[in-house]
Amino acid sequence: MTFSGLLLVTLYLIGVYTNFSIYSGGQLVFPAILCAFSGAWLLLKNLSRITQDHVRVIGAMIFVALLSIVFSPGLSRYLIELVKSYLQFTLALIWSYSLYLELTRWTRGQLQNYFLAACVLLLTGCVLELTTPLREVSDSFRNVAYKGAFIYDFSERDVQLFGGIRPNLFSQEPSHIAKFFLVASTFYLAFSSSRFRYLIYLILNATAFVLVRSTTQFAFIFVGMSVVIFLNPVDSKSTAKMILRVFSITVVVTLLTIIAALSSRERVDMITQGKDASTFQRLNGPVIIVLETFQKHPLFGAGIGGYEVIEKIIIDVFLTYSEKSLIPENVSRIIANAFCNFLIFFGIFGSILFMITLVNLGKKLGGGHVLFFLSNWLIQMNIDGSFVGARVWSYCFMFLVMGYVYTTSNPQSSSQARYSASSAGESSRKSLARGLRVGNLQLLLSRMVTVQSEYGTHFAGFSWQSLANQR
Repeated sequence: MTFSGLLLVTLYLIGVYTNFSIYSGGQLVFPAILCAFSGAWLLLKNLSRITQDHVRVIGAMIFVALLSIVFSPGLSRYLIELVKSYLQFTLALIWSYSLYLELTRWTRGQLQNYFLAACVLLLTGCVLELTTPLREVSDSFRNVAYKGAFIYDFSERDVQLFGGIRPNLFSQEPSHIAKFFLVASTFYLAFSSSRFRYLIYLILNATAFVLVRSTTQFAFIFVGMSVVIFLNPVDSKSTAKMILRVFSITVVVTLLTIIAALSSRERVDMITQGKDASTFQRLNGPVIIVLETFQKHPLFGAGIGGYEVIEKIIIDVFLTYSEKSLIPENVSRIIANAFCNFLIFFGIFGSILFMITLVNLGKKLGGGHVLFFLSNWLIQMNIDGSFVGARVWSYCFMFLVMGYVYTTSNPQSSSQARYSASSAGESSRKSLARGLRVGNLQLLLSRMVTVQSEYGTHFAGFSWQSLANQR
């Protein structure tokens, strides 16, 4: 880790966390400007670490996205919108890759300490925003930074559903805190050597849920399981421990879920009655829209960013299955589920092709931990709203970092290597000592033979002659 690398990574992650972009007249002009600036520098800084395999895999992902535009049913009518989304997706991959290149240079300890400090900083900031005038500073920043974009401001709703105002802490909405915290705490879990790391991981996320009260935080159970099952090595001796850990985490999370449901019974009622806009835009509505899109555009879907192509489908679904008041002015904000967006954009055949590229991405960049990467890619896509944004892809590439660094600097492998080396060294020393002892004995014997051959006759003659004279 270098100071410049630390500074650029911190700036990049601030950009991911805040999602700070440039808007004009309510239209997005330049997305994730901080990620673009720091990502460009990180890419230049790590040009020598770019490999042909990496370029091929990421290039394949970009090519599949291009195919979705070529075969889009709205190519002639919505070409500009499709190209905008395509460029945004391409830049998001490049910036995320630049972050990957830098973070894979860091050691396990550096990654663990950095992201644990980030978790503590976020928790401290949430407490201060809830108890001090920091909220006013945060809101002032948000009003300036997100002018023309969506700004979460539902204080009355928070009080009604969650029992109090939730912190935003210089982000667009509380769920963005939960998403960043989820990835940061997973770095600690993946690289910590503490015997209490699972307990600490649980305490960190439980504390974050109490402060932020975002249901997104519950994704930590599935992310934690992916670390236990797919990342950590499992042998016959540790299988029972792994099952016990997974069972314990499941029990705790189930209790937290029950408590959360009981503490917000009004929202549960709204969800079951289809009156909760957030849930319908994130879960119910997108699934129905995917099925409808598959029926009309099965091969390559609507094309990447092709919301306008299926605008009629979206509105019909919301009018049929939900209240009219839940339909926002911008149809692109309706489908707040990146995974469903992925299926809508690429269709059945295009999605299969893209998943193949993701498998190769996990192999080439994730240290071979394909299942670990795919499981967390699926989790991130379901808790985020934008498929083409830099935030979700940055988080996905950070899981590739975990897989790569875990493989290249596994402490168990290192300890085994050190043990093997020390054993080999000890054997060499013992062999050398035995050789020296044998060599010394052989040298002594050879000298005795030499002395005997040179002087033995004289000594023997002297002895016998003296004996004869005495007689």
